[in-house]
Amino acid sequence: MHTDLAKFIDDIASAKTAQELWDFGLDYFHAHGAQRVSYHHFPLGRREGMTIHTDGFPEDWVCHYIEDQLYRVDPRPDLARRMANVFRWSDIDQIANLHEEQRDFMEELSHWKLGDGLAIPLFGPNLRNGYLGLGFGGSENMPDAAGAAALQMAAQAGHLRYCELLKNDFTAPANLSKREREILDWIAQGKSNAVIADILDISRHTVDTYVRRLFEKLNVSDRTSAAIVGIGSSIVQPALGSSVP
Repeated sequence: MHTDLAKFIDDIASAKTAQELWDFGLDYFHAHGAQRVSYHHFPLGRREGMTIHTDGFPEDWVCHYIEDQLYRVDPRPDLARRMANVFRWSDIDQIANLHEEQRDFMEELSHWKLGDGLAIPLFGPNLRNGYLGLGFGGSENMPDAAGAAALQMAAQAGHLRYCELLKNDFTAPANLSKREREILDWIAQGKSNAVIADILDISRHTVDTYVRRLFEKLNVSDRTSAAIVGIGSSIVQPALGSSVP
């Protein structure tokens, strides 16, 4: 794995865009047994503006995670930011005092049969920290301690490279007007067009027109996809829940 790690570091150093970096990361982590990859980036130590990128998770789960705002109660990213060591998802009850909503989240996660995985804390300059989740399916597929340490080194190197490439995000935010951003924010909170019209004191027809424009600019065809793109590229900034006690 040391040879692979050295090559990976060379590869990411050559990445010119964040998308190219993401592709290098996916290739590396999949080659080392990860079936699913989730990367959360917390700019300047704040929860506002968090970006989320995923690969390999069921589409229904990703939509559920975003649409129902499960990122508010997912304890893994918050806990990872407080730790310097990798931990297994299945060990979280032993290392954190979860509140009821967080326990409910972990129980629901198990019902989706996503298996076990690693939570990897990431640290960057100026508090640009992050979290990498690697899902391996069954516990028999989990790497040993040495393998987990190597994956953490690769993830940390990738995160630092990403911090250097922040000006070239995975998807450049669309050129949205202030009103379009407002409407996208309400869509991400699950509001209907009629409710948004009441909130903004504009006509339903006007909201319908804005939503059609949003779909065109974001290259999506439904509200859930618009919310995912909005949150994933920081056009919409979710307010996350409280830290793990």
